[in-house]
Amino acid sequence: MTSIPELIKRLEATTEPDYALDAEIWMTLYPEWRDYPRDDRDDIAWITPLGRSYLSSRYTSSIDDALTLVPVRMVVSISLRDDIASVSIRTGSITNPETKEWQACGLPAIAICIAALKASQS
Repeated sequence: MTSIPELIKRLEATTEPDYALDAEIWMTLYPEWRDYPRDDRDDIAWITPLGRSYLSSRYTSSIDDALTLVPVRMVVSISLRDDIASVSIRTGSITNPETKEWQACGLPAIAICIAALKASQS
């Protein structure tokens, strides 16, 4: 299974949405799905033994899906300029010296993924 630090490195190196990377994130977060077959469509569907299919989230292309990676009770700040996002995820107020913060820049959904995965490690 891919580790979160490996995923972060791969996300930092990517320059466009990547469905294979979306699948790696999904498999890392939901390892119980790893043993189920994946169908060959582009929408990355996972088929259960009962025949139900589930679509993995499109973390690298969807801001909504990427935001689901943000740990609970975190503060998210996103600034956009010329299609590049600067993302900051904090544990609390910037005025609190005990606040921890993780940052990333890049395409909006990818930057959110990077910062969220960094935050999830602590």
